[in-house]
Amino acid sequence: MALFDNAISYVEHIPGSPEERIEQDGSSATRVLDVNWSDRQSAARYILGYPEVVRATSYYISRNLPLPHPAWVNPTTGYPFLWATKIPRIQGIGRVGVPGTSQKLTNGLGDVAIYKTARMTVHHETLTYDILADNDPLMPKDANGWPDESSLKRYVTKKVFPAAQYITLTTGSCKYAANPVANPLLPCANGLGKMLVNFNVSLTWHQIPDSAIPCSLFSTNSIAAGQGNIELSLGRINKAAFAGFNKGTLLLMACDIKPLRSPHADRLYDITYMFKYFEPNDIALALPDGTHGTHTHVFRPPPPGSGSVAGIWTEVSSDGAVNLSTQTRGKSLYDWADFTLLFKAQ
Repeated sequence: MALFDNAISYVEHIPGSPEERIEQDGSSATRVLDVNWSDRQSAARYILGYPEVVRATSYYISRNLPLPHPAWVNPTTGYPFLWATKIPRIQGIGRVGVPGTSQKLTNGLGDVAIYKTARMTVHHETLTYDILADNDPLMPKDANGWPDESSLKRYVTKKVFPAAQYITLTTGSCKYAANPVANPLLPCANGLGKMLVNFNVSLTWHQIPDSAIPCSLFSTNSIAAGQGNIELSLGRINKAAFAGFNKGTLLLMACDIKPLRSPHADRLYDITYMFKYFEPNDIALALPDGTHGTHTHVFRPPPPGSGSVAGIWTEVSSDGAVNLSTQTRGKSLYDWADFTLLFKAQ
């Protein structure tokens, strides 16, 4: 006999449990667990886990983790990787009383048959994100000591999509290399095309309670209209390095707030942030810090007669002054935002 959260006892039903499938595209397992009939709803909550918003020094999301399959762990990290995601069947075992006996529900909604045991079929599977407990040593903490999900260490799925952008160089930017004697340094008559490599990046924050969504249109935490961190970040670039990307190289393009059908009737959402990553480094850069290009840089083709075919990337601003460090609002092509706030309860 074992316990859920040191509170509800259960026994694994044998023979037949567990059944396990280890596959390249995602492993899974099915376990059959017996609990007291009256404990089945509480047991389901422990098995599938749930998030909750904690109001302490600041808001944060506490994760009550789903039940792991204890027999399978990652050989490198030692952490389990098959997590309970659904209970497709709960079967009553051991009739109580005479045929037709039922339990009168105290909520006034009706009667339901009663049994001694609830036999619960639990499905475990691999996930696209990591799961860490609030107190796990690998889980970073914020300044108040609470788990910091802006570290992207848990409940975040990252996807990267390589892409390209087509630009047209100005007429005369390049010269024909063929037959230089007959046509010395003859400029190309038409604008030439050039492909610039960039990436679309999505970060999905999973299972977020509605009261934690950093948007004034959802949150119940009295966020002023238009002052949610989502509203304050859309169309802006990262003011500091974030998610492994250099300052100024991520542009928040869109956000998809998708409602989930929670197993416990909680109002949960998956939030997908869609970024454009751009960091030109294949052509000479005109950067005061000599590091990398950003979304505040534009391509400046070589002027006719310059003798250069490379062109440069240079920062632009409303007054021609460098704004990478001061980040004065309204001066750069895009304003700046703290993207860590997109992954914090507000």
